[in-house]
Amino acid sequence: MPTSTDSQPHQPPDSRAGWYAAPLISTALTIVLAPVVLFWFALSAMAFDSCFEPASCPGATMHVQTAAVASAASLIALFGQWAIAYWLPRSARKFIAAVPPTLALFALAVIMSTPAGQ
Repeated sequence: MPTSTDSQPHQPPDSRAGWYAAPLISTALTIVLAPVVLFWFALSAMAFDSCFEPASCPGATMHVQTAAVASAASLIALFGQWAIAYWLPRSARKFIAAVPPTLALFALAVIMSTPAGQ
């Protein structure tokens, strides 16, 4: 006597199964890095102590602006990956999930290398 599983044709595994895993790991890593980046942003104000105005320290200004853009791009990518992750193939989800933490690490590296008073 056939069982209900025998009458069903074999279905390939759904590529969308576990679609949320890569964005979830990416979000957790980015959330851990965000306070560290914000802490270094707060300390970066001291790089302008010897300047009369921010325009007189182009090196420090460039570093802070680059880190701010990278941080904003990291947040945009973080929310954007959740919007498109369900429809992407697994390999693309993994690639897109690497973008937000990478941008946050880049922002951290740039803000930590801000030259003081230059």
